[in-house]
Amino acid sequence: MQPDPAKPVEVQRRAALLVADRHIVTRLRQLGAYSQAAAQPLARLGRLGPLRRARLRRLLTVGAVREAATGVVYLDEDRYTAWCVEERARLRERMRRAAVVSTALMLAVALAVLLLGG
Repeated sequence: MQPDPAKPVEVQRRAALLVADRHIVTRLRQLGAYSQAAAQPLARLGRLGPLRRARLRRLLTVGAVREAATGVVYLDEDRYTAWCVEERARLRERMRRAAVVSTALMLAVALAVLLLGG
């Protein structure tokens, strides 16, 4: 993914992470890897670059992707859905905090201008 100077870096980073996650999840769905019995070797996921490998490790850590045996994985759809909901909630909370901090800074600057300028 090429950087877009019009988008903030954090937005570009989140987009790249989502694309990597979706690639892995979509591929597991295409392979029908929804259970331990239907688990697929990692090689069947296709070429995984450094970002996708990192995201696969993350998906394994949170339990959205499970390892049936060494190098054989499947998608835990329920856990993946729950993790996505949790991630969205964390993102909303970060955005809310950023909005509060930004508002407080603007009020502090406005107050300083009023007190020092008037």
